[in-house]
Amino acid sequence: MPHLRKSRSIVHLVFASACVMLSFQADAQGVGNADKTDANKKDTIPEMIVTATRTEIGDQAVGIHVGGVYSPPPQGSQALMFDLKQVEGLSSAQGTYASNEPAVTLGQRHTLHSARLNEDRELLIALPANYADEPGTAYPLFVVLDGEANFGFTATTLDVLSRGGAVPKMIVVGVVNTNRWRDLTPIPEPGIPNSGGGPGFQSFLADELLPWLEQHYRLSGFRVISGHSLGGVTAISILHKAPSLFDAYLALSPSLEAGEGYLVPEIEKQFKYSGGLDKMLYLSLADEQGSRPYFERLESLLSFNAPADLQWVAERFGENDDHMSSRVSSGLSGIRWLFRDWRLTAAQGFRMSDPERQRWAARASRRYKQLRDWGEQDMTNAAYWGLEHNPVRALQLFREATKRWPDSYYALSCLGEGLQRTGDVKAALVLFERALTMARTDKSDQVPYFEGLLENARREIDVGKP
Repeated sequence: MPHLRKSRSIVHLVFASACVMLSFQADAQGVGNADKTDANKKDTIPEMIVTATRTEIGDQAVGIHVGGVYSPPPQGSQALMFDLKQVEGLSSAQGTYASNEPAVTLGQRHTLHSARLNEDRELLIALPANYADEPGTAYPLFVVLDGEANFGFTATTLDVLSRGGAVPKMIVVGVVNTNRWRDLTPIPEPGIPNSGGGPGFQSFLADELLPWLEQHYRLSGFRVISGHSLGGVTAISILHKAPSLFDAYLALSPSLEAGEGYLVPEIEKQFKYSGGLDKMLYLSLADEQGSRPYFERLESLLSFNAPADLQWVAERFGENDDHMSSRVSSGLSGIRWLFRDWRLTAAQGFRMSDPERQRWAARASRRYKQLRDWGEQDMTNAAYWGLEHNPVRALQLFREATKRWPDSYYALSCLGEGLQRTGDVKAALVLFERALTMARTDKSDQVPYFEGLLENARREIDVGKP
């Protein structure tokens, strides 16, 4: 039987942000070397010292435990696993790993061979949590460049926001680099060998990656690409050369000085001769002087010459953000801007008329290529908000919800709460009893919740008795 052994080493691990680790490889002694994002190493990333454990069977390494994080060997398709029980390992020099603790899976590693680039490309893919349980549902696609650095926090951010309804549930794909300066530069850079391979990489995306994803996953047709630094340049270059590939483009602190500002005049030509460009473009700039003149020129160009149907915004971040940190701050801001019309907030929904909400639903459905409407929870959330501002109108919305969804014990209970909060506790009690009966008949796991509403209403009535 092979001998299982572990060795412990103190290693330096480079972080792209507090949320995600860059690629980590172990040498023969178990000491890790972190692969920084930018080949020219002009950008600095904070380092952190943690404890790494190398697990071996015989002479074969089967995994690396870094603090509370397990990193499997890169060969084949492997899960990306993070042990939440060992968060302290990320903030101290002597974290430990409990191998019998359950792991949390963020996504899967996949290898796709590219005939165009003549190499294997590693993909990091995160699916919505309920993907397997909803075989008839299709999802938007969110492609992340510099996947080894940007996939983790992007996938986590989108998951958190989608659980609250702020963005749709999405399939997130991180494209891991093999030769960053080759793939993410649109034209050759002086003094950098093999640079300028952007057109080939874009062909890989268009002719190999996207068709492969369409074949293997249920995609709705709405596509987003997000890139930071040279990845931002690549996103803008695709918008320039092949805008039909994606519906929305996030260029986070794009290194527009690449190719001595080559892209800006090219886009100016495109705007001059283009009949239309029904896309979305988000641009950001942190406290970075090298890109600023080119960013300002592009911003001015967009202000005066952008096609009327191009939706765009250029956002500036102050001294608290530099080129590296902006991938997180502006990444979140870009996502929020992109999906600003995905839903109505409670306040927006309450203030709108029915025709206005219908126009929003039509606009959002067309924009995101997915049916949008003002559903039961949207209506009741708006009514709850309205209780503090216009109780009469709020009760009208609660009653409208019970009419539109007559079999919903949730809508009944919401109307009951609205009546209770406005002083009609006896009417609320009747509705809570009906909602509880329906929930019990349906064998809902929410029965205890409705029992609690009923008990609270009864108690309030008893307190008010003489």
